[in-house]
Amino acid sequence: MGNIQKNSIRSVSYTDRTVKPAIVFDFGGVLIDWNVYYIYRRYFSSDQQIDDFLQTISFHDWNEELQRGIVPYSERIIDVSSRFPEYRELIEAFDLYWFDAVGGIIVETQDILKELRSKGYATYGLSNWPVEKFLPIIDRLEFLKYMDDYLISGEINLIKPEPAFFLTFLNRIRRGPEECIFIDDREDNVRVAKKLGFLTVKYSSPVLLRLQLNEYGVEI
Repeated sequence: MGNIQKNSIRSVSYTDRTVKPAIVFDFGGVLIDWNVYYIYRRYFSSDQQIDDFLQTISFHDWNEELQRGIVPYSERIIDVSSRFPEYRELIEAFDLYWFDAVGGIIVETQDILKELRSKGYATYGLSNWPVEKFLPIIDRLEFLKYMDDYLISGEINLIKPEPAFFLTFLNRIRRGPEECIFIDDREDNVRVAKKLGFLTVKYSSPVLLRLQLNEYGVEI
């Protein structure tokens, strides 16, 4: 698929907010409930069976390549299906029913985002998400309107936790890592961001997020 022009996703206007830290949110698991199990519960009777299946087909490895956005979904699905022909129908289901994996917005976290924005904090998003699956759902992501900008992996063919993804983001918003608080539910993403100099929050719940931000002196 290659890179796309960012204006095909949205237009961006920047605000000069240099005193307070920028607050950077992951999407899936932080602001929106995304879970591949929602797709496969129609095929399996238990989450353990789903987990075993995903491990068998090395799901997380090839899903990361889908998130990178270099190869179109249809081509990657054909490639993976050819490697696991006995699971062809199940692998194709990941493309066919992809939007079933998208649950609702995590309202309590979105409320924190809105509050931060109202108090003058610059707010951003940083997410592993293929453009092919992002554009059709963009109108459902209410939290985007409370962000100064956001960057998804499919735009630049990089994924978290690759350092280049974070560095590209910093260059885009013209800030240093020490000026940013990065919030993510995955330990590997948080670990790499911290090594790069970000202030970090390992997300587990909206209630704890408020306390964690308060520890950084964030006024909410």
